[in-house]
Amino acid sequence: MKELEVVPENHIGPFRLGDQINDVIHYIRNNSHSFSNVALRYNQKDPLSMGICLDLKRQGIELRFNSWCQRLEVIKVYDLSLITLIYAGNKFSSPGSGKATFLSIHSNNAFGPTKKGSYTQEGTKYKLVYPGIIFVFKVLEQFRFDQTYLDRDSPENDWLELETIYVCEMDGALTMRQEPSEVLSVDVHPSRGLIFPSLVDLTFDHHPQDVLTVLGHPDYVSYKTDDPLVIHSNKYMNEYQYDYFYNYFDLGIDILFSAVTHRIKKFVLHTNFPTNEKFNVYRKCNYQIIPALSDYDESSEEESLFRPITPEMKWIEILEIFNSDPIDEFISPPENSPFGGTSYYAFKDIIFEVMGNGYINTVTLFNNTSD
Repeated sequence: MKELEVVPENHIGPFRLGDQINDVIHYIRNNSHSFSNVALRYNQKDPLSMGICLDLKRQGIELRFNSWCQRLEVIKVYDLSLITLIYAGNKFSSPGSGKATFLSIHSNNAFGPTKKGSYTQEGTKYKLVYPGIIFVFKVLEQFRFDQTYLDRDSPENDWLELETIYVCEMDGALTMRQEPSEVLSVDVHPSRGLIFPSLVDLTFDHHPQDVLTVLGHPDYVSYKTDDPLVIHSNKYMNEYQYDYFYNYFDLGIDILFSAVTHRIKKFVLHTNFPTNEKFNVYRKCNYQIIPALSDYDESSEEESLFRPITPEMKWIEILEIFNSDPIDEFISPPENSPFGGTSYYAFKDIIFEVMGNGYINTVTLFNNTSD
């Protein structure tokens, strides 16, 4: 993958702004012959404080994802010596033809009109902003001036070498927006079930046929074979006598059915933080948990009453919302996981799996009246 097409505010090569991180990682894995050296960077202690970055070292490209909605937000080309870039059918940066310069980018109007550029505070870089694409040039020491705009016809501008390219949204924002995803959201009502944007709900009374009608076929069907009470009750049991999951990886949802009644027993919602070993197995489930009124802490400040619980909340925030302490808790040992163990906190109809950094890994809804 030596030649990549560049389209401002859209894509570089196969990577498009708005792509889900799961889709991008799957693409990279399926094309590992081209992407043999990839690094994943994120903030392990506070994964929402900064973006998630995939560094394609062989291509000299960084893919920066918003850690809140997990969508591709900025594409940065930081090593122009590794790839050839094409815009509107013409090569504008190629390792074999020398480095692109200010004149080659700006003078031929290939990217259309733009406003005046600007120096960085130190004067070592010069930034030229077009709608959906930003060019950063290295200013050699002998050509560092005080003015904030370069004369496009000045011959010395050809010594301003293109160093970095950013493909971003039209407004040119390179900092992460700290806001929830605008994709599918799910309202969660403990003891009842899930309500989707179409106002279609799935409750603990529903059967597989109901789930198929609402969500379509699952990505996978797995069986709950790790229940020792079931396993030892009959060593000749087959898979159809185990409770079974419908796994919806693209929705970040698992649904457990009873092998006896074939009704829903549990919903499992995944946050897909990079700080757990199942990262990228599921997409992030953008849930809003709405506890029953009796679960809220009535002593809380008025503005905090009736707040929904979202994947962006830490465990300490969730505890402030509830009116009682968990009725049970369990700590899962690390078992050689690089992320350490997790803790489980159970209320009467909901279980939170909490990671070491205080964020939620999974939420499990269950029905106390089910078998």
